[in-house]
Formats: sequence, C-alpha cells, structure tokens
Amino acid sequence: MAHGGPSAPMGDAEAAILRALFTQSPVGLHVLDPDLRVVRVNMGTPAMRGVRPEDLLGRYFRDAYPVLRPDDVEGRVRRVLETGVPLIEDVVRTRPRAGDGAEHSYSVSGFRLEDPEGTVLGVALAVVDVTEREKGRARLRVLNTVRDRVGRTLDVVVTCEELVGALVPAFADVVVVEVVDDVVRGDDPPLCPLPRGTPLRRAAFGSSAGRGQPQAYPVGDVRSLPDPTPYTQALSDLRPRVLRLHAGLPWLGTDPARAEAIRASGVQTLLTVPLTLRGAVLGLVSLYRTKRMEPFTEDDVEIGLQLADHSLAGGSTPLGGAPPGRGRPLQELCDEIMYTLPAGVDRAVPMLLLARTRPFPPDRVAAWPLGDDTTAVATARAFVRDRLAVWGADEDTAFNTELIVSELVTNAIRYGSPPMRLRLINDRMLTCEVRDTSPASPHLLHARTVDEGGRGLFIIAQLADMWGTRYAEDGKTIWTEQALPPSPA
Repeated sequence: MAHGGPSAPMGDAEAAILRALFTQSPVGLHVLDPDLRVVRVNMGTPAMRGVRPEDLLGRYFRDAYPVLRPDDVEGRVRRVLETGVPLIEDVVRTRPRAGDGAEHSYSVSGFRLEDPEGTVLGVALAVVDVTEREKGRARLRVLNTVRDRVGRTLDVVVTCEELVGALVPAFADVVVVEVVDDVVRGDDPPLCPLPRGTPLRRAAFGSSAGRGQPQAYPVGDVRSLPDPTPYTQALSDLRPRVLRLHAGLPWLGTDPARAEAIRASGVQTLLTVPLTLRGAVLGLVSLYRTKRMEPFTEDDVEIGLQLADHSLAGGSTPLGGAPPGRGRPLQELCDEIMYTLPAGVDRAVPMLLLARTRPFPPDRVAAWPLGDDTTAVATARAFVRDRLAVWGADEDTAFNTELIVSELVTNAIRYGSPPMRLRLINDRMLTCEVRDTSPASPHLLHARTVDEGGRGLFIIAQLADMWGTRYAEDGKTIWTEQALPPSPA
C-alpha cells in the first residue's frame, strides 16, 4: 500500500498488476486507511479529470469526495471496515464539481483490506460512473408510471390530469397540457398541420411548487396560441423542441403572459411535445425544469415522445362477448359488434380491433429454459446466435438481437424469479421474449462504463422497434420486436 501503512512483500507480477490497476484501469480505485483517509487513488479515470492528487491524498473520505448525504455514505463504508462485509454496487450521488455543473452517480463496491495475520489495513473502493445508466433508469421509471396510471378513462381532461400527476415532480417541475378544444368537446381532431388560430384548451397544469406556481393562463382557458413560438412550431411539424430559456429569446415577446410566467417560475429548460394520433393533432404537452433538476437534453426527446404517444391514445372498454366469426367477413363482424354495444357506450368513441388467426409454422418458433445465474446470459446468446444462423438472419440483426437478449436475461436474473424461459418468434417481425415468475415491473439494465464499450443507455429502446411487458398470474414476459430486412428479390 502506497503512502504509508504495512504491506506484505509482492512479487514482480503482483506489483505489475497493482501498478496497471492504478494507472490504466477504467475503474476508479480508491484505498482508504483505517481512519478513512485517502492513501491511494487511480487518477487516470474520467472522474478524476481536473483533480490533483494533493486534493485527495491524506484527506478524510467526507472531505475528499463531494458525495451527497455524506453521513450515510461514510457510514456504509465504515461498516465494511468494521464488519468485513463487502459493499456491492451501491449507487452514490455526488455534487457538481467546479466547471462540470451536473450531478453524477457512481456504483461503489467496497472491500476490507487485511494482511496475512488478519490486521485490518483499510478499505478498497471500486468506483464506476453510472450517471447515464441511472438517468436511463429514471426515465424508464417515469414511462412505466405513465403506462400504469395514465389513460384509464375515456375522459380527455382526466387523462391530462393523470399525465401531469405522473410527471411532476419525477420528470419535470412544471407541466402544462393543452388540448384542441374540439377534441375536449368530443369532435374529431384536425389533421396535421394544425390550422392557424385553432383554439386550444388548457386541460391540466401541475407544478412541484404547488398552488403558488405562476401560470400564464388558468386551467380551462381556451385560446389560440400566438405564432410563431416553439409551441406552434411543434404543432405545425409535429416535432418536439428542447431549448434553454432566457430573457433574450425573440419569441417570448409573441406571448407576453407566457413569458412572464416563465420568468416568475424560474424555469430554465423546456421540452414541448405534440400530442398526435394517426396523423391528427390532439394538442401539446409542455414540460419545464428549474435549477432543481438537470436541464432537458436531446436524450429526453425519445422518452417525451413515448409519454405523449401513450397518454391520449385512448382507453378501451372490453366487450362481454363477440359473435361467432368463422368464415364471416371481418367488416360484417365489426358491424354486428357495434350494433350490440351495451347501452350508455358512446358509439363515436370505441376502437374495435378484429383479427383472423392462422396456423404458425413451428420451425419459426424457438424456446429454451434458462438457469438463474450469470452463465445464463452467455447461454442465451449462444442459443440466439445458432437459431438466427438457421433462419438466415443478417449480421446486423443477429448482433442487435444478442445485445437485446443479454439485457433481457440480465434483467430477469437480477430482478426476476426462476424459472426463466427465452423464446424467439420469426414472423413479420423478430420477437424476443424472456419470461420469469416475478410480478415486479421490469428494470431494464444499461451497460456500465466497462460493459459493451460503455454504450448501454437505452440499449433496448435503441435497438428494438417496440418493447413491453405482458403480465400473467404466474409471472411476466418482457418482449421486444425488431423489423427484419426485406428478403432478397
């Protein structure tokens, strides 16, 4: 151990390994003495950029590292020293460093150091930056909340209120939902682009500041939006906008009431997302963050689109039964079901989906049981690789599918319950399914800095066209779908 303290003699190989770990490893290594003073640090990691060794060495843990809730974190490290029980992948948040301006999250594992006689020498900490992974998990938690809590009714205003409640304060400090007034009244929404002057109703508003939050207009207010602003631009081309807010923005003068609310609220970034359905414009959701939260970035656009897509897509009322349909045209069946809807159901609202099933070739489905340890990931990848080779999948599809299956199986091992089962379905889309017996909502993992080249954020959302979860009495199935390239002519 460098910088004082007893140590056992080391051979050349051991010394070389130790030297490499403290000079070349992408994992942060921090050694503390029994008093929790820093005695050695790997200074070559990205987290140590701009930090001088003298800023850390010899200082006490809580003084050396800008952790949030230092009493709790130091207490967990001290327990490792006192009990010898390792600390495994504990997520620790740190305050922004000078010039950085952003909080970071680190996965910290700690191990007690002892000499051959059992004398306690200190604690070794292995630290990995998991900031992007934690941001991705936070976004997914918000999306799961919206899926669980929003859209349970056909009432548009209630749905908008549910959306605001799901987003504040978890994803934004202020959320405003404005809906085309005709939609609130039950009429058909206009097609894109939204005609200029179309009245929008402020359907819902929420703020982490509570009732004292300034508003440009009260809930229930109906008016057309001044043009041009980021809001009208989003309604025109149906593209979200992310932007920093400051007093010098030229469009603020177009809508003085909204400009004053923005100034008085102290909001600093805006994410505005159009609400659409099959080419029609339903409205707009505008999300704001103050300095309490990190600014919105382009990474938040995809989650914003998914939130909007789910929110006003409409609810559904299950039918008590359906007429026999073998051999009958689908349109005839559809009409008959509509004629027999229960009293009180608005026939202008329901969406009816009918499908005619067909036998599916058994050679285009493959399923395997999996173990519940880490070897299951490699086993699953091998199964997938071999089966896709039989099916003649191209190299990109095979590579992406292996990554997706790795994430799904890893998630099932860490958060699910055995037994587990993997299934592939080769149809118009390539479907991957991993089933386990836990009813818990999925926690999709993202590669750490040292995994798969460090590009784990939203790996499933990026590689799959769709994903979701099916729940059953005896567990759940997490599935993904990927578009297959067209077959050669």
